Amino acid sequence: MTPDAASNDAVFAGVETPSRERCGASPAFARETRGFLIAAPSRVVAGERTRLTICAASQFGDERRTMPSALWDAAVLVVVDVTHNRFATQCLADQWSSPLSDDEEEDEAAAKGEEPAAARPPDPALASARRPGIIREYFNFDAGEFVPLAPDDAVYYLFVTRGPYQSNSVRVEAVKPPRPVR
Repeated sequence: MTPDAASNDAVFAGVETPSRERCGASPAFARETRGFLIAAPSRVVAGERTRLTICAASQFGDERRTMPSALWDAAVLVVVDVTHNRFATQCLADQWSSPLSDDEEEDEAAAKGEEPAAARPPDPALASARRPGIIREYFNFDAGEFVPLAPDDAVYYLFVTRGPYQSNSVRVEAVKPPRPVR
């Protein structure tokens, strides 16, 4: 592990799970990107209860309006354990909160005390000139809460999928701490 990887992994230690807040470990999207992105530490401590924090984000434009409102309830986490030659999948049903959006324009409007554009009735004269809105949602969770993780050393590849959209995949190494010498 490089020193940069170790410092990046530390960002995940303070992430509250489950939560829907954007955090320092949240993946960043290019404005034109649509779909899901995930981020995870490159290394975690393996044990009886391995904590593997995933910071996920989705970004959609107008196509999001035709999707079910419970977007994350329909997303599936896929975890491949290449060390033990097994995999697990689980729907990310999120019973603890409702979706939060992070639209840059809405944030700017709220900061100025203005009504967000989404709350105003559309102006038919501007409808064709108006660029589509962007809807971002964040979801931080512990993969071990959704799928069983090995209590010993393992290498995992993880991704999130929903319909035609698949996130990037991340590689995470789970390493058991060395036993103290007596």
